[in-house]
Formats: sequence, structure tokens, C-alpha cells
Amino acid sequence: MIVKGPITGHKDLTYHVLVRGSRGTLVQLVQNHLRAAGFYHGTCHGIFDRSTEQAVTQFQKQSNLPVTKQIHETDLLYLGIIE
Repeated sequence: MIVKGPITGHKDLTYHVLVRGSRGTLVQLVQNHLRAAGFYHGTCHGIFDRSTEQAVTQFQKQSNLPVTKQIHETDLLYLGIIE
């Protein structure tokens, strides 16, 4: 089998902004990437909680991104989650 296209889906796919209270597999994936980068030390449970928000803030500051305390598409790119 040959898979064509980006690993994260169709090229025209748009992502919802992740904010405190968001839940799901994308939040869990963000937590895993933040943990691998040394920003997140909590459980990767897929809930965008206070500790996730703090890790996002630290990641954004260190990456010279706008500090929004939220995950936007640009953050997903910088985290290496999408291409």
C-alpha cells in the first residue's frame, strides 16, 4: 500500500485552536511533544489543563512565538506535529 499526502491529513485541513479545557488526541499529542522537548512534566492525558498551559507558555517564549497560552497551527508546526 502507498500512502500519498501529508501524514496529518489533507493539505487543506484546518485545526481548531486548543485552549485550556480542550480535550482529545491532539491535546495528548501536543503534551507528548512538549514533554519530549522538556517543557511538560505532567501526565499526557489529553486534557489541556493548567500545567499544559504553563508548558505551552514556556515553549512559545523559548521559540520566540507569540505567547498566547493556546495552541495554534503555527505552534503545531514548531512542535513538529504537522508539516
